[in-house]
Amino acid sequence: MKTSRRLFWILAILGVGLGVLVLLLAKPRIQTSIASRVLADQTGPRIAFDGLDISLRSVEVSNLVVVDGPLRVRIPDLKIAVPIWRLLNSAPHIERLEAQGWELQWDGAIPETSETVATPTPIAGAGWSAVLATIENDEPIPQDFLAQISMALETALPVSVGEIDLRGSAKWRDAGLGADGQAQVSLVGNGP
Repeated sequence: MKTSRRLFWILAILGVGLGVLVLLLAKPRIQTSIASRVLADQTGPRIAFDGLDISLRSVEVSNLVVVDGPLRVRIPDLKIAVPIWRLLNSAPHIERLEAQGWELQWDGAIPETSETVATPTPIAGAGWSAVLATIENDEPIPQDFLAQISMALETALPVSVGEIDLRGSAKWRDAGLGADGQAQVSLVGNGP
């Protein structure tokens, strides 16, 4: 009798402790603190945010900032409707992805190398005219640039999105050939 009572109390205390732990981990302030500490130790792009709220059916991130070299992305409010258990699948399905008011800024400042590089003739427009002007000038396209594009296209992203609503702005300057510029970008649609 004493052994079963003792076992009961041990299991009850462990159950209450586990319940308190789950309740603490459900608080956005605790989630934000844990995620910030994990991201601080990561290499690669710098990622920061003001708040993280993970519930059973959605993830919300407030004031997300990603900085990778000359590229800076700020998303004031990112909402992802996805049941958490679906993220454990090899190809998760996101029901809704919403980010409005985001800003992408490219400050194409590339550090100078010790070699002297001939400055290309400035071109008035950006886009295809810059590509065509490069071809017409017989200047070779940098191989690392082509390798980066190739690697990005070969990367598989096994995620499906049901509904998407991304609206924001992009700004670029010193991005090589072409003029500085900005654009309003809107991606809205439905998927599978």
